[in-house]
Parts: sequence; structure tokens; C-alpha cells
Amino acid sequence: MNDFHVVAKRYIMYTVILIIIFMVIALFFTNTQFFLGLTLGAVFSLFNLLSMYKQVKAIGNILDGGTAKWSFGSLARVIYAVLAVIIAMRFPEYFDLMGVIIGLMVTYVLILIEPIIYMRHHLKTK
Repeated sequence: MNDFHVVAKRYIMYTVILIIIFMVIALFFTNTQFFLGLTLGAVFSLFNLLSMYKQVKAIGNILDGGTAKWSFGSLARVIYAVLAVIIAMRFPEYFDLMGVIIGLMVTYVLILIEPIIYMRHHLKTK
């Protein structure tokens, strides 16, 4: 199992945990639309992460001597984000648009923050 596969699994796990937390918070707090928007955005953010993982895996296969395959890649991630925003705009009584936009950034924030936490944890154990 290569390093990126392990890291991607960790990001997927963190994102799923955050989605569950957002859903539980939406059940207990009065600002339900915002947290449902966060949940919707985080779900589409997870789709974007999976799309990115698939693309990086394909690039790794090409570097290992495989053949190049055409994929939607970045276009698919943009389509996922637009679809999430369209859903939020179509159903404003359920989803807050700002929550969806913030939720779409969940995996990107994890990608920026998690290495810092991971390195601090491993530096403490040495």
C-alpha cells in the first residue's frame, strides 16, 4: 500500500467523521439549515476527494509504466461543486448556501491542516 493511499484513507475517514458530526449537530441545534448545508457541502467535498484520489492513482499507474487514460479530473470536481450549490439554491428551506460553500472546503482544509498535526504528533513520539 503506497503512502498516498494511506493518507487518502485518513482524509476520507476524517471527512466522514465530520459529516456525521455536522448531521448530529443539525439534529440538536436550531440553525438546522446551516449544518445541513455543511453536511451537503462536506459530502460533495468527499466526492471531490475521491475524484482527486482516483486521478492521482491513475497518474501513479502511468509513472509505473501503465498507459494514459482520459478522465474528467478537475472538470468533475467543478461539476460536483456546482451541483452542490444548485441543490442548495433549489432547496433553501433545507440547506444554507454559505454552509454548503464552507462544507465544500472541508477536505481542502483537512489537506492543509492534517500534515501539521501529523508531523507534530510524530515529532513528540521521537
